[in-house]
Amino acid sequence: MNLKERADLVNTVGTALSRGEHTLTVLPDLIRQLLEEEAWREFETKMGAHVTYERFEDFVSTPPLAGLGAHLTLVKRIVSDDPVTRDLLDQALQKPVGINQYTMGGLIQSTHSDDREASPPEAEKRDRSGQLIRRLRRDFPELHEQVLRGEKTVTSAAVEAKIYPNRVTVNLANPESAAQALKAKASPEFLEELKKLLS
Repeated sequence: MNLKERADLVNTVGTALSRGEHTLTVLPDLIRQLLEEEAWREFETKMGAHVTYERFEDFVSTPPLAGLGAHLTLVKRIVSDDPVTRDLLDQALQKPVGINQYTMGGLIQSTHSDDREASPPEAEKRDRSGQLIRRLRRDFPELHEQVLRGEKTVTSAAVEAKIYPNRVTVNLANPESAAQALKAKASPEFLEELKKLLS
């Protein structure tokens, strides 16, 4: 894919985002292609500007034609149901941080993105999920592949890899319900230890 073809892909994604077409199934596929090809890193706009990025966040937040002119949280929402694209996005966001700039006609302009829209619990959950998927990618490739194929959730794969504790939600207003939930999920050893601690 040459620099102009990359720009066409960037423009297609940016136009779809601006028109609210992110509900269509085609947009996650376009974002996946953008990430797979790393087309966002370097391209040449229709106006002849040569654009390069170190950080995906800056590419997303920069206005067209040099970027998507969108919020990173929107891109994350669009790809949230596609494990492969979600993983590619996470990899793009983990690239080493360099000088954040793009070049247009010889002029270097700094760009900054702000991804603080999510509430603290949502951000914390996303951070934990990101950490787990990166650990699976690095140390447990088979489980990582199963997550990408939709066969396992990130959490269940992390529990299986023993890098995240198995958890269960209990109803503290109903001791019988809590006991049933623990019996169904906890190991006999855990239940025995719990009995000792409660007695």
